[in-house]
Amino acid sequence: MNMEHKRGVFEEKLEAYLAGDKKRKGEVLKSIVEVTGLTRKGAIKRFRKMQLCDSRMGGRRGRPRTYTPDVVAALKDVWEIGSEACGENLHPQINEYIDIQIREKKWNHNDVATFKLRKMSRASVKVYVGGFTRTRRNFGGKSTTHKSSVISMVPIRMDGWDTPETGVTKISLEAMRASSPFLWTEAHPDSGTEFINAHCVEYAAETNLRMTRSRPYHKNDNCFVEERNGHVVRAYVGYERFDVRATVDALNDLYDVLTPYLNHFIASRRIVSKERIGARWKVTREKVAKTPYQRVLERKDVSEEVKNKLRAEHATLSPATMKKEIDRLIKRVHDIQRRYGNPRKLSKSA
Repeated sequence: MNMEHKRGVFEEKLEAYLAGDKKRKGEVLKSIVEVTGLTRKGAIKRFRKMQLCDSRMGGRRGRPRTYTPDVVAALKDVWEIGSEACGENLHPQINEYIDIQIREKKWNHNDVATFKLRKMSRASVKVYVGGFTRTRRNFGGKSTTHKSSVISMVPIRMDGWDTPETGVTKISLEAMRASSPFLWTEAHPDSGTEFINAHCVEYAAETNLRMTRSRPYHKNDNCFVEERNGHVVRAYVGYERFDVRATVDALNDLYDVLTPYLNHFIASRRIVSKERIGARWKVTREKVAKTPYQRVLERKDVSEEVKNKLRAEHATLSPATMKKEIDRLIKRVHDIQRRYGNPRKLSKSA
């Protein structure tokens, strides 16, 4: 007797078993055991399972699902707007993404799904986001920089980055020197010759701008720049070598959109403390992720004039529109390189 036949026997006897007294239930169980070959305890468990199951749920046990497929679809749209961020960094930004999409009349989800998405906990967001398939490319490779002979003219700075005053700017070979709403008080490059040279040193002295540098081969001295080489430049552009002049303009166009997108809409959690336990590090991060824009608004040493200027700029931006433009510009950069660049040649040993 196969499972389908056994299921039919139990369904046929279920009503009599549930409605019968102790003697009647014993008779039903005896007949079930003789027909199916199951033990008495096994038959009792099967009847109990069938009693607890709701036929309308198609045999699914447990409480009804709160976040139905329409809610998950809305979450995925928000997740894609946020550059496929992790659940912890995405959760604080969900309401703002939804509000902007509604303002732009681009939100295509019903009110019930929207309400549930707004109320979704961080843990639930983390679970569902973990099941999404990421489309961003995983790049690989490495790059090198050359040191300057003028580095002895610039003092080294190794610490004090937890609470720097507004106006301290880190610059490096890979960084974009974009326009800043703050008055610069200090420039902190790495040891690259682009900034460690006589011209920059003289300029800093003439303009009363403090200039410090990081130690060679100590990336943590310039941590706020070095980390962006990975999760900004290489995560969006990759490691490909661009040897075509036309890609410079395309990259500048990309960074013009990518910079405000990251500053206004992509949240992160800073490290609060690190503790070494044996061979491992225990890292404690902020509980709530914040965008650079939100962090500036919380600073007391930033004037209200600057904050109001940033608020006005923020009100005009749309993360979904910017994300589409970023994807288009990334494709354009790589298309130019593939079309006009020099193809890589395999080495003789390959």
